[in-house]
Amino acid sequence: MKNFTKVKVIGGIGNQFFVLVFGLAICDKLKTKLIVDDSIIYLGSNKSRKMDIANLIFNGFNIEYRKSKLKGLLVSHFKFITFINKIFWKLARLNRNLIFEENLSKLQFKFTKGKSFSGYFQDWFYADYIHENNPNFSFDLVDPSINYIDLLNKAQQIKPIFVHVRLGDYLNFPDIYTILPEFYFLDSLKFLNLNGNSEIWLFTENFNEARRYYPELVEKVDRVVDKEGGLSDPESFKLLSEATKLVASNSTFSMWAAWFVNKNGFSAVVPMGFGTKESSYQLADERWDRFDLETRVIIPGSKLGSRYLQKKREFLDKFE
Repeated sequence: MKNFTKVKVIGGIGNQFFVLVFGLAICDKLKTKLIVDDSIIYLGSNKSRKMDIANLIFNGFNIEYRKSKLKGLLVSHFKFITFINKIFWKLARLNRNLIFEENLSKLQFKFTKGKSFSGYFQDWFYADYIHENNPNFSFDLVDPSINYIDLLNKAQQIKPIFVHVRLGDYLNFPDIYTILPEFYFLDSLKFLNLNGNSEIWLFTENFNEARRYYPELVEKVDRVVDKEGGLSDPESFKLLSEATKLVASNSTFSMWAAWFVNKNGFSAVVPMGFGTKESSYQLADERWDRFDLETRVIIPGSKLGSRYLQKKREFLDKFE
């Protein structure tokens, strides 16, 4: 009855990926089924979030997705009342059966079967650990659209450079997030497109916003992939992760696509600073080509280093 590990996802598809691979790493060691739960996703700032990873298939893993029936009712009644969300979050924190991310650092903590976890778990170690034990680690779409299949076939034929622009809610929270300067994208394109003959595909939530903030970049674009094109978020993410050359933005959505591009042996440029007031440089993994926004120099990527081995020892020590 307790042969499971449960994780509660939160945020968009990028953050959901971090939580998912954390759970998969535990299940890989404990040999348990992974249960992915969306019961707290509505407590985030974006009430439109949903469990997008439920639309993905991770071959070779036993995953059960559980969608909360209570979520829709609460969102419809309380979506404009922030303090109600805070109350629900505090109640969730009182759940003694739920283990929060900060608890993992305690020396006495051990992973065992039948436990539930909540947090962001933004560390590439868990994905690298899964990949080490499962070299073919990848994912597919549950029900890809004809539009997605058509774009994928075109991309595989001509191998364009994919550029992901993140604006959206970054513009709504200027005290927390900063958007990337246009020179980041232009310089990165020059780095990846030395012969100058590659098509450029722009991935963005809103083309008009992208044109407003990055007019010179938009002039160079051959194709736009946005919400108006009919792709779902999981489809856009899957297509982005299939790139042979990628210019990523400062978002977990983009960074995860870069992780898969790197895993597949191709090239991804990422911003060294994450673009928040409390920038996390660890998200810009040293294995990628990292763009230093201050010096405008691209630092070449390096191989998996000693940090991974240290994290692996620490992780394995937390099992009986």
